[in-house]
Amino acid sequence: MQLKNVGGEADRLTGGQTDVAEVVEIHETVMEGEVMKMKMLPDGLAVPAKGEVLLKPGSYHVMLIGMKRALNPGDTFTLDLQFEKSGTMALEVTVREM
Repeated sequence: MQLKNVGGEADRLTGGQTDVAEVVEIHETVMEGEVMKMKMLPDGLAVPAKGEVLLKPGSYHVMLIGMKRALNPGDTFTLDLQFEKSGTMALEVTVREM
C-alpha cells in the first residue's frame, strides 16, 4: 500500500478499524541482532508533506489483531485508516497470497 500526502502539511497514520479484526495497529519490521521483529509504532507513521510512504512486507505494515473470521485469497473487506489531520479514509482491501 502506498500512502501519498498531496497536502502542504505533514500527516500521520495513527491506526484504523475493520469488521474483520478486533484491533488495527501500525507496525514496522526491524532486525534486532539476528532476529526479525514486528514493533508497533505507538505514535503512528509519519507521512511527509507532498511525500509518500510505502507499506510492504518486511517494512511498515498494517497489523490486524484478533481476527474475527478467516481470510482467504480473493476475499474483500473494508479497512478504515485513521490519519491525525486528514481524518478517516475507507479502503476496500482484497486478500492476496504473498
